[in-house]
Amino acid sequence: GLVYQLGVSVGLVYHLGWCISWVGVSVGLVYQLGVSVGLAINWVGVSVGLVYQLGWCIIWIGKSVGLVYQLSVSVGLAYQLGWCISWVGVSVGLVYHLGWCIYKHSYY
Repeated sequence: GLVYQLGVSVGLVYHLGWCISWVGVSVGLVYQLGVSVGLAINWVGVSVGLVYQLGWCIIWIGKSVGLVYQLSVSVGLAYQLGWCISWVGVSVGLVYHLGWCIYKHSYY
């Protein structure tokens, strides 16, 4: 009877050991899964952050290109304006010269 009881006790302890072992393995797997999910979330976060940064870079590049374009348009307009002023100056000079010639011929 005692030997049987001892055998049952040993069997129960062995069975309990197996249960603890499986619980440990299960907890370990859940922990690993949690770490994997955490890393995945972290990587998604990093990727989203990088995409956001890239978006900002593209916006800034676009703005810079826009500003360069605006500047080139302004330079072009200034150049055109310079030409207009030059032509106005030449025209005024010619009118003045013509007026001077007419005045001289009519006076003398």
